[in-house]
Amino acid sequence: WRPTWEWSWGRYRSAWEFGLTRMGSGLLGSVRQLIESGALTALIGFALLGVFGRAIRLAQSFCHKFASQLLYAIYPLLTRIDGSEGDATRVGGLVLRLVAWTALPIAVVFAELAEPVVRVVYGPNWADVTPLLPWAMGWSVLTALSTATYMLLLARQQMRLCLRADVGTVFGTAVSLVVALPHGLVAYIGMLIGCQLLILGLLAFWLEKHRGLSLTGIFDAVAPAGVACMIALCGVQLIASRMPWGETITVFGAAAWAAGFLVMYLATLRFCFACQLGDLIQYFP
Repeated sequence: WRPTWEWSWGRYRSAWEFGLTRMGSGLLGSVRQLIESGALTALIGFALLGVFGRAIRLAQSFCHKFASQLLYAIYPLLTRIDGSEGDATRVGGLVLRLVAWTALPIAVVFAELAEPVVRVVYGPNWADVTPLLPWAMGWSVLTALSTATYMLLLARQQMRLCLRADVGTVFGTAVSLVVALPHGLVAYIGMLIGCQLLILGLLAFWLEKHRGLSLTGIFDAVAPAGVACMIALCGVQLIASRMPWGETITVFGAAAWAAGFLVMYLATLRFCFACQLGDLIQYFP
């Protein structure tokens, strides 16, 4: 138990490389935020920066936060999974499925109810946030899926590939600021969505290559959630069209709309995708 004062670079090298690459990723994240906030302040001013920040924070709080907290909680377990027998592939698919099935319906609800949500959360003085919120929710869904694939890739000890993804995110943000921001915040968030989609595809490709995910796992995560959201959206819109909402939907009306959507969404998963749902339910208490 007493220190021997011996040094072995071979034993310490893996820890050194892991720590160095993670420091680089953290630095790139700070650089991205600094570049974005500085450019937005210089080009659009503090007023529109506040509008943009509120839309993004609202999307992150209700959509992306779940994915980040989930992956931080289970990351120590993910690193212990052996990928030789396909366990890592199966677990990666289940994690991505849980994130997609949770984030996508939240994004659809907030996008459809943007006006009452902004009115309740921020007040009527921040009505300019409303047209940005659907775009921000779309970006947040892709960010949540990217976070899941990123952490799964990191659990496979592929920190250099994660660092490359961080470099790509910074580069995509810089290009979006130069190309899309002069055309407005909607165009800027739209280009961020395109860049995030490319990063997500790259992360999924790397993860599949290192046996941390499969094409079946990606399909089972995205397709059922997308189909269930479309069915629930069509059903609740059909019911809502027959209701006397008036020109402005009330808070209680928005709550009823959201409740009806979630009930139809869960019912679609239960009766149309029972096998995929059962794979997740068996791990719940």
